[in-house]
Amino acid sequence: MAEGSEVVSTNASYNANVDLLSENTVIGASSTFFGSGDGSPYFNVLLSTEYTTWLDKTGYVGFKFKHNSNTHYGWAKLKVTAAEITIYGYAYQSTANTQIKAGDKGVTSSTETIADNLSFDFYPNPAHDYLIINSVSSVRNVIITDISGKEIGKYEVADNTIVDISSLEKGVYFIRLDSTNKQVIKKFVKE
Repeated sequence: MAEGSEVVSTNASYNANVDLLSENTVIGASSTFFGSGDGSPYFNVLLSTEYTTWLDKTGYVGFKFKHNSNTHYGWAKLKVTAAEITIYGYAYQSTANTQIKAGDKGVTSSTETIADNLSFDFYPNPAHDYLIINSVSSVRNVIITDISGKEIGKYEVADNTIVDISSLEKGVYFIRLDSTNKQVIKKFVKE
């Protein structure tokens, strides 16, 4: 998410939970939002072992963002498991300061439907020096982020790619694969 972007959350604090919204939930000026000043993504909190609201569920997350100093509202449809986040689609209001309902793809919104054809596996996990990525889909790139969502590295890849992680400190990280029309995020441990 870009700087100034925020997600609908239970409360506006650093540890805010990302709300699991149902279809037709209104997202707009009356929603409670939380975001960071540096644009760090908040979807990674959904993979935290302490936060189970989204575990094994599919639903909507609401968001707002600024474009040319105008506020726009939108949603993303996500599925969360213990190991990954799958983004199925998203939409946002193209008219500034106009609310949107989760799942709405009306005439005033721009939408993107994301196909269900990206799958990948990687090993070893935990890892020491490298990750081997096996993908059965057309993957454009791999992005490694830390637990706060800060991008650590971005790699162009093909099937069965080796990613060097030897310079990373020990800890929990996320690996995101992007194809032409889908993203999948999985967690890994660097030992």
